[in-house]
Amino acid sequence: QHEAEVKQLTEALREITKENRRLKSSFDTLKERNDSLKKQARPLSDISELNKKLEGQARKVQARLENLQRKHEFLTVQKSKDVYQVVQQSKPVKQEKGTVVSKIAKVPLNLQVYELLTALMDWISDQDLSKVKTQEEREGSHKLLLTQNSKKTYTQEKCMKV
Repeated sequence: QHEAEVKQLTEALREITKENRRLKSSFDTLKERNDSLKKQARPLSDISELNKKLEGQARKVQARLENLQRKHEFLTVQKSKDVYQVVQQSKPVKQEKGTVVSKIAKVPLNLQVYELLTALMDWISDQDLSKVKTQEEREGSHKLLLTQNSKKTYTQEKCMKV
């Protein structure tokens, strides 16, 4: 009876030892995987820090771009004002009651006005150049008709642009 108990307890001890080995093996495997994940998490944290840094730089660059665009617009307006002043100084100005009065000077400067003037000057230049071309194109009546139709279209396009 005593030997049977010893045998039974020995068998139970072996089972418990096997279970402990299995648990230790599982624990070691989990520990290795945990260490591996920690090593992978370090580069991820480095990447997230780098991402934050790059986002900050992107905000700074965006602000710089906006500032440069505003500066460019300001300089363009300033340049157009300078051109306007040079044009006004070169024109004779009417004097009324001892004061210099200019109707154009009362109108606020606007970039659209200069764009309109540019379009009109282009149109005038093109018309002067087309007079030279029409002398060369008078060789045939077909070309003359085609030129007249294209002039109508051209004029309509320019009017729409203005």
